[in-house]
Amino acid sequence: MPNAVLEFEICGTHHREKIETVDALVQRIEQLAADGVKNGKLSAFSASIFHEGEGWLIVGVGKTEWLLCHSTLDHEVITSVGDRTATGFEAFYIGDYSEMSRKYLVSRDLAVKAITLWIETAKLSPEIEWTDEIFWE
Repeated sequence: MPNAVLEFEICGTHHREKIETVDALVQRIEQLAADGVKNGKLSAFSASIFHEGEGWLIVGVGKTEWLLCHSTLDHEVITSVGDRTATGFEAFYIGDYSEMSRKYLVSRDLAVKAITLWIETAKLSPEIEWTDEIFWE
């Protein structure tokens, strides 16, 4: 994987891991999420995939769907949009626990495709709508 590093935090400790393939990266994110929930440390897990010179793709693993955020090196952030008619919120740990509208959530499969494109090209998936809009309901 060119120029991509997995970054995550567990119990206040920051970790950085170089992972060799997209499949291994997705497997590692899912393993960390499952371990955190199983051990009662996390209700939702997130990790950042840093692409040298481009920024971060932040991946939140929810109960059934995933959250994606993109941050440039200048910290301009946009978020995935899944279903604009969705209701309710889901908690994600993105530095702090945040209640995120379910409107931001996308399927695991769509998230994995977006992760693959990000790692290979540092481009955001055109299959996902991206927004800087804040959903309060």
